[in-house]
Amino acid sequence: MPKDSGNRSPRQKSRGNTERALSPVRRGASATAAASPPWRNEALSAAFWVFAAAIFFSPLIFFTAVTRNPYIIQNIIFRSLTAVAVLLLLFSKKGHITFAKTYLDKPLAAYGILISLSLVAALIYYPQWKTAYFVFWGKRMIFFVFNCLAVFYISFLMAKDSYYKKILIYVLVATASISAFYAIMQYTGHEFIWPQNLHHYGSRSVSTFGNPNFIASFEVVIIILCLWGFSASVKALSTILWGLVFSLNVFALLITQTRSSWGGAGVALFIYFIFALKKGLWRKTTIAVFLLFLIAWVFPKLAYLKDQPSVFSRITSSANLSNSGDAASLNQRLLIWDASLRMIRRSPVLGHGWGSFEIRYPVEQGKIIAEKPEFGGMRTHANNSHNEILEQLSQLGIVGFFLFAAIWIVFFFRTSRAYFEGGSLLILACVASAAGFIADNMLNVTLNFPMPVMAFWAAVGIAVAESSRGEYIVSRKLKTALALKIISVALVIFFIKKQADYFKGEMDYFTGFTRSRMGDIARAAEDCLKSWRYYHWNTDNNYELGNCYMRLGKYDRAVWAYKEALKANPGYDEIYYNLAIAYQSMGKADEAEKNYREAAVINPVSAEYFLALGNHFLREEKARDIKKAEEFYSRAFELKPDSPDIVNNLAYVYMLKGDLRKSYELYKKAMEINPAYDTAKRNLESLLPRLGIPVEKWRDKAIAAVKAENFAGALPLFREIIDANPGDAGAAFYLGNCLTSLKRFDEAASVYERLVKFYPGEKNFATNLAKIYYMRGDRKKAVNFLEEISPNFPRDKDIDRLLNTFRGVGGHF
Repeated sequence: MPKDSGNRSPRQKSRGNTERALSPVRRGASATAAASPPWRNEALSAAFWVFAAAIFFSPLIFFTAVTRNPYIIQNIIFRSLTAVAVLLLLFSKKGHITFAKTYLDKPLAAYGILISLSLVAALIYYPQWKTAYFVFWGKRMIFFVFNCLAVFYISFLMAKDSYYKKILIYVLVATASISAFYAIMQYTGHEFIWPQNLHHYGSRSVSTFGNPNFIASFEVVIIILCLWGFSASVKALSTILWGLVFSLNVFALLITQTRSSWGGAGVALFIYFIFALKKGLWRKTTIAVFLLFLIAWVFPKLAYLKDQPSVFSRITSSANLSNSGDAASLNQRLLIWDASLRMIRRSPVLGHGWGSFEIRYPVEQGKIIAEKPEFGGMRTHANNSHNEILEQLSQLGIVGFFLFAAIWIVFFFRTSRAYFEGGSLLILACVASAAGFIADNMLNVTLNFPMPVMAFWAAVGIAVAESSRGEYIVSRKLKTALALKIISVALVIFFIKKQADYFKGEMDYFTGFTRSRMGDIARAAEDCLKSWRYYHWNTDNNYELGNCYMRLGKYDRAVWAYKEALKANPGYDEIYYNLAIAYQSMGKADEAEKNYREAAVINPVSAEYFLALGNHFLREEKARDIKKAEEFYSRAFELKPDSPDIVNNLAYVYMLKGDLRKSYELYKKAMEINPAYDTAKRNLESLLPRLGIPVEKWRDKAIAAVKAENFAGALPLFREIIDANPGDAGAAFYLGNCLTSLKRFDEAASVYERLVKFYPGEKNFATNLAKIYYMRGDRKKAVNFLEEISPNFPRDKDIDRLLNTFRGVGGHF
């Protein structure tokens, strides 16, 4: 463990000191409670080792073919081990209950009480979604207890003992370094775990974290701890090792290309470098800065994807919105922030309830897109607001935000005071990393995800331990300690079992999902049902189960499964849409309409939903309403004017209304989009005589001209027929032949290419096109085209004869 640099007075050295020599094991049992560090008994040591194992193993374990999300196992392992560690800590002294005492207890308690009570506000505002709100609130409460509070308090106690402080820091750094090494392997094209290189994020390595943003935020904390080790090392070998580990983790941070984390790391490094100079660390600070620039220069040169941007170009691209990817990312972020602000305005004081953002966001997003259709292409699914200030305000209101801010005001005030009064360099490192992590989360979401936030709260715990003095561990003797211990053990066992059940459910869901994609629907439904039995509120599983029941024709079961999905999360428009189809299949028109409308509210830019609503008002006898059908078809047409189904249905409505001319023009448009669309073709042909368009007279004249070999005279007639009826394939066929006879091969090829595109099964269209290619001197293209289409006409003698001719091996045409 490196020693802190800098001179301190004897009085100053007492603040935040955590020397192992203070342990009661060495001082004796007469030590007062106020000055006593942790009892070094087996239970407390076991708690620390279990927690260290949770930190080390959980971010490194993932499965490639067991669950749909390979990283689900990480949080299950972490929470299960942490629950055991908490239990061992609480009952580390026989007949007593033991807990930590810190200067953050009161603000954390106030904040914890508020988020606990925030469920009440959510249930008052949205009673129709009570199950979903309870589920999301419950998830966030578990996250707060095990991924935030438990990490903070156990890290705090470990940091109060010099031996376990070393264990905690080394474990954090070791975990990050192993993951960093794997990230570099992925980055250089050496993937040895996945069956193929991952390209979900391009050249942005995901390592063992599954998301470049997660490992990036984790590294914001770790690189500062590594820098502390490098700065405080005395021996040359230790300095070199810390320098190498620092370089490795900085490299991993750069590989992620997560600009918000780069910014957070910049904040952390700036704070550390500026205030480390107080300790006189000019030489090592200079070396560290040199290493940073060297790594930034080297890193893009090792990428196996050669379009890897440099650090500078990646940063400057943020200001250059000509890059479509950056512009889309910014617009999505703006959409999310706009939705967050709307949530805040709707309930500014108490918010919408902790964990409510993911539920409320789709509705708010739908309203924004309805008002600003230009954002339609930016629709996204958002778990969080991508800005921690908006995250707190939207869910907990002004009250919650100020309580959240109070935690960090106290934290930064107390740690800063301790450092400037002569506190250790480790305080500075942990404070800088915490500040960098929070800065990162002004554009990121990692304060709300288990693996990255683990490093954050561990750093906070260490900083508080280093900056506090006096009583920090309290043991209360309880007459009911044994009963409480039994109950707590039972609760922990129950909690771990539920974690295991959740994982089993994820495994069954993945199996069912895989089988569904392979067409084994019956067994897929069985697997998804098993998953539901393990855990009722997996939205994805319940949705997949509903889809399986739909494909099996079990519409009543599909309705049940879709409703289960909506209980867990009512924010998915596709679930409402499929539920509407299920109700429609059961003949329940009113329920179908209700769910179609709900889908359209959440996603007001889905032409499919408005088409379905138009069909509902046109086809359902009880609900038949031509005016409403026209309204919804018109909206669908605005959203997707190139859909032949929408155009055809809207044309049919105008035909029912007696507006034959408008109906005809729309049918023509449908045929221009897809000339092989038989329904629109029949409808259009029925209108031609009613509108007095003499297509058949033109046809007779054109064919007569062809028979007289007056191809030039036939051309305008066939074009007029096609203009009147773009779906008249016969007229197009004759047109192509006339152009060929006139040796206007390019025009003829254009006509036949369109025919082949929409009528791939018509051999005459295909062979004529091949002949045209050949006649205009493009033999290679003729051969390639025939080889491409020959599977559509197996063992066809005409095709084979043409191929032989074009290849120059005999035959003629």
